[in-house]
Amino acid sequence: MKKFRRSVRIEGGRFLMGTNDPKAFAADGEGPVREVQVNSFYLDAYTVTNAEFAQFVRGTGYRTEAARFGWSFVFHPLVSQQTAAQVRTVVQQTPWWWVVEGAD
Repeated sequence: MKKFRRSVRIEGGRFLMGTNDPKAFAADGEGPVREVQVNSFYLDAYTVTNAEFAQFVRGTGYRTEAARFGWSFVFHPLVSQQTAAQVRTVVQQTPWWWVVEGAD
């Protein structure tokens, strides 16, 4: 897939990250506001669809963390009613992320 062989360099620098909103979850790095340094990095120039990622996985044997762990966090509005009935773990501090077995 030739189109995926292009990346763009994002220059590093300092910026303000986070929020001072009292509802922020500090343990997840949401706050407080602080200055951080980010090194330069490369970002793919094109988006990748789920089908294209699946093709990459099949072609390379890549295993995601979710595949290795047997579960993944899923944003709750994206969980089907059938799957929601089987969810056993919701992290109290982040109730919008559900632990879904087999979500890889």
